Amino acid sequence: MQTIKISFLVIFSLFCMNSCKNSTETNEPTNEEEVVVDVEISKETLADELGDENGVASSYELDYIDEYFNTNEEMWLITGFNTQKVVNGRIKATEVKAYLLIWSKAYLSEMDLRNENIGRSIRTPWIGISVLVKNEGIFITRLFLSPGPHFASAEWQELKIIE
Repeated sequence: MQTIKISFLVIFSLFCMNSCKNSTETNEPTNEEEVVVDVEISKETLADELGDENGVASSYELDYIDEYFNTNEEMWLITGFNTQKVVNGRIKATEVKAYLLIWSKAYLSEMDLRNENIGRSIRTPWIGISVLVKNEGIFITRLFLSPGPHFASAEWQELKIIE
C-alpha cells in the first residue's frame, strides 16, 4: 500500500511540474509586456511598396506619400504578416515590423476598403488590415486580423500591438 501511495505522489508531482513548465513557456505576454505601441515604418519602404516595388523609393513614390498624408489623416492597407505570432489578440511590434507585407493600394477609410473589395477573396486563411498615420514619422496605429476569404464583408478582429 505504501508503494502505491509513493508511486501516486511521484506521478502527481511529475504532472504538476510539467504543467508549470508548459505554462511558463507560452508566448502570452505578461502584464509588464502589456504596453500597447505603434509601429514605425519608414517612408521609403512604404513609398516603394505602394510604387513599383523595386527596392528603391523614387522621388515620385516619396512625393505620393507626402501628398497622401497632406490631404488624408489615415491610410488603410491590406497587409500580410506572420499571423502565427498572434496570441490572444496580441502581437509584438517587432513581429509586425519584421514581417509586414503590403498587398493593396492605399484606401481612405475602412468603408472605402470594404466597398472597393466586395465579393473579392484572398486565397490565404488570414490577412491583415493596417491603419497608418503620419506624425513625426509614419506609424501603424491599428492592426486588424481578417479571414482572407470574403475579407470585405467579414468581421475583423482588432489586435493589440505590444512592445
